[in-house]
Amino acid sequence: MKSARTTPDAAPEGVATHALCSLRTYRHGDIGFIDVVGATPRPDELGRAVLWEWANCPAGVLVRLGGEVCADEVVPRLTAAGGLVRAWPGTPIGVISRRPDLRALVNLDPRGRLLACGASVAEIWHGGMWAGGVASNITIELPPTVRGPRTARETVARACVEWRLGALADPAASVTGDLVARAFTRGAEDITLTVSRLHSRVRVLVREDSRAPAGLGTGDTEIGLGIRFATSGVSDGAEALGEFALERHRVKWVVLRQPETGRTGTSSPGTADTVDRARMP
Repeated sequence: MKSARTTPDAAPEGVATHALCSLRTYRHGDIGFIDVVGATPRPDELGRAVLWEWANCPAGVLVRLGGEVCADEVVPRLTAAGGLVRAWPGTPIGVISRRPDLRALVNLDPRGRLLACGASVAEIWHGGMWAGGVASNITIELPPTVRGPRTARETVARACVEWRLGALADPAASVTGDLVARAFTRGAEDITLTVSRLHSRVRVLVREDSRAPAGLGTGDTEIGLGIRFATSGVSDGAEALGEFALERHRVKWVVLRQPETGRTGTSSPGTADTVDRARMP
């Protein structure tokens, strides 16, 4: 990941924003921001925005809530996002609100306590949102052809070796090839692969974009926000796996952990990238 250097209090000039009714989203490097700029969003609108930014901004997601939002509407959707952080702490999620009552409600839920909460961007930025380490991330666009799975496998295997997690190279590459091949057979028009590393864990995330609305399989467990943690069908050795669908987009991810006895080299977990705090306000 590229080091984060500033704590923007508004969308930087020249940065494209996308209006989602009462929501505004933008990117600062590979960190996603979601501003609730009006009244309470429509049902599930905030949840969809969190999922989309989480899938496309591997460094982290920050949700800033205005004072007019209804806690009963937004808190359940935010705390459900804690399930994403539990599965993959390499993409932390922060909640910013000047209302102490709203922050307290988020922290009442065990999943909410997995989120970083504060009254300002600077408070969260300096307060340990990345205390568990900053993940390394690689994102590539894959051709929706028979070459796609091979390119994906080679990319993931090479990344694991470079990150000194060689024991994960083969299983992670195998899982990746399977996910990309399935996307190809479903007729995906565009396929994006993101492979991330935090300590001894590697997450592989595949996003496929199609003309037809994406759907999910069955036999999984809902955890909120329309997310499913799959119980089978991707990899028996996965620590966590899940999927969700948003309109024409389907996202699947797998998290694998290298056993302590299988580690190769003398890597320094979680220190591949650091947040440049000296240049923050």
